[in-house]
Amino acid sequence: MGKTSADVIIIGSGISGLTAARELQQHNVDVLLLEARDRVGGRMYTIQNQKAKYVDLGAAYIGATQRRVWKLIKEFGLQTFPTNEKEDLLYYEKGVRKRFKTIFPPIGGLLSWLDMNNILRLFDQMGAEVPLNAPWKAPKAKEWDSMTVQQFIDKHAWTSAGRYLISDSIRLNNTVGPHEVSLLYILWHYRTVGGIHLINATEGGAQEQKLIGGSQQICHKLADIVGHENILLESPVVDIDQTQADVVVVTVLGGAKFKCKHVIVTTPLSIQAKISYNPPLPPDRNQLIQRVPMGSVMKAFLYYDTPFWKENGLCGSANVNDDDCIVTYTMDNSAPDGSVPALVAFIVAEKARQAGMMTKEQRRKQVIQDLAQVFRDKKALNPTHYEEMDWSTEQYSGGCYFLALPTGVLTSFGEVLRRPVDRVFFGGTETATEWAGYMEGAIQAGERAARQILHRQGKITEVEIDKDHSDKDLKPKRLQMSFLEKNAPSVPGFLAWLSLAGLGIALYSKL
Repeated sequence: MGKTSADVIIIGSGISGLTAARELQQHNVDVLLLEARDRVGGRMYTIQNQKAKYVDLGAAYIGATQRRVWKLIKEFGLQTFPTNEKEDLLYYEKGVRKRFKTIFPPIGGLLSWLDMNNILRLFDQMGAEVPLNAPWKAPKAKEWDSMTVQQFIDKHAWTSAGRYLISDSIRLNNTVGPHEVSLLYILWHYRTVGGIHLINATEGGAQEQKLIGGSQQICHKLADIVGHENILLESPVVDIDQTQADVVVVTVLGGAKFKCKHVIVTTPLSIQAKISYNPPLPPDRNQLIQRVPMGSVMKAFLYYDTPFWKENGLCGSANVNDDDCIVTYTMDNSAPDGSVPALVAFIVAEKARQAGMMTKEQRRKQVIQDLAQVFRDKKALNPTHYEEMDWSTEQYSGGCYFLALPTGVLTSFGEVLRRPVDRVFFGGTETATEWAGYMEGAIQAGERAARQILHRQGKITEVEIDKDHSDKDLKPKRLQMSFLEKNAPSVPGFLAWLSLAGLGIALYSKL
């Protein structure tokens, strides 16, 4: 069976667990990773076959400011390529298409633009008040955590365009409906990324690059460094026992037991509720992990003989705002050399749950029909290959991409997110304070959890726990707001200005 003990046992061999293992090994700490799946990588999952060559069924995109990820890419000599958005993007709504080249689609006229711009600006202004390490300490934390994002939209949006813009962002980036999540949680999450513009942007933003060969390569390289003899696959943890003073006993499905001094848990919080704890978890931790659902998302990949969208002057990115479609968003998923032309379709939130009730063949037909409708090209009807991944069916993730915190959770239980329980520590992207929910956040969280143990062992100082060892040489392109975006009035402000202007003209005409 191999190793049965180590200084530290890490539950989960995704990028967070592997990063934690490497950090500990660099300080001569013996580690053992227990992985429930038959592979490393967690939510980073790349498959290979003759039709697709390779495809990222899970995490795929690398953000411009994700310095820890870029450091690993550089270290491992991996190559990236830009996500294609050279040609026009599409906005599709009930049979009407609009081409555009900006981050957000052009919907409606002047009032719609003013409303959308004000909503975006207000979102970032409010987010700036939320502390990254302690969102529950924001000046209006209680108020914002008692509101859903939908209630915020209802209060501040004046146009259908304004309502759609935030709703679409929440569905695409958080894979839930705006009525399902706390406003405070979303403000905090977007701030960990760098703001609402950055999380939605491709060039200079969250979707800027992809890895040639797929993202799971990073985990394979880390696993090679950590040592495959230190990783035990197909070993779901079912029990953590801390009742003995000098040892923690970790039991996996089937009954095998492993001993250690400390444990790091890197699984999603909801999956942690499947583990038995002895002694029982503190009440706040136990209550937290019962209140943390994951988002709902499917990724569907369709391969074609030719990139018909490019032939029509389109890049492949399309916002789909149509109740009759299950597809929410599409992007070009072709290989960097232009071979293997493909589109990826994202099915998110309520539509992912709807699609989950279909058979695979029913979904395939619906996605193909949606693409033909959106791109207005019969070539969309004849894909040469189809792949899909429904993350809601993945029992060791529970969904994707990330947490979907309802109202009241952050202010009631947020303080215990990263707090150890005796000798058990917590990593995983859910506990990150930068790029939470992304590969970058998973790396940060893994490093931090490892350093908490190193500090407990007296190997580093407390100051070093949160020390940033990322790539300081990275100089990403920064997104800049225009003068008009910074200073344009809101809809009520503009209407008030029109009223005053009208009154002034009327008075002047009487002089």
